[in-house]
Amino acid sequence: MAMAVLACGQAQAKDAAREIPKGGLTLPEVVTWLQGAGYKAEVKTTKDGEKFIGTAAEGVNFDLYLDDCDKDKRCTSLEFVAGFDLKNGLKDGQAKINEWNSSKRWLRGYVDKEADPWCIMDISVAPGRTYDALDDDFTTWRSMMNEFKSFIGW
Repeated sequence: MAMAVLACGQAQAKDAAREIPKGGLTLPEVVTWLQGAGYKAEVKTTKDGEKFIGTAAEGVNFDLYLDDCDKDKRCTSLEFVAGFDLKNGLKDGQAKINEWNSSKRWLRGYVDKEADPWCIMDISVAPGRTYDALDDDFTTWRSMMNEFKSFIGW
């Protein structure tokens, strides 16, 4: 019986180690998570002073923004953003993106003023989430980004 209780306690400790902190993630924690998975993670700054992460997967450079942050810069959501610079923009851009958005889940698209397509995916890292769930969300992002690349002919 004591061995079963000890084993249960060890399993709970292991699971707890994979839990995302209660207040969400900080920029350095997201960098560590990406680098631990073998991806580059470069902290960059917007013109407005907002810090974000530049990274890449599936042959695409993309940015990762931390949103819904508290005073300690612990954030409960992440936003993955990728833009695709097409020589002549996306043919029938708005209609094509509407086709994507009406038939796909998770990743949404839009076109900018040059008719270049962009894709975005928001995920929650709110209390109760785990790094395993974050890994799964990142797999979804990479998979959907590949579908989006094919869809836009990139």
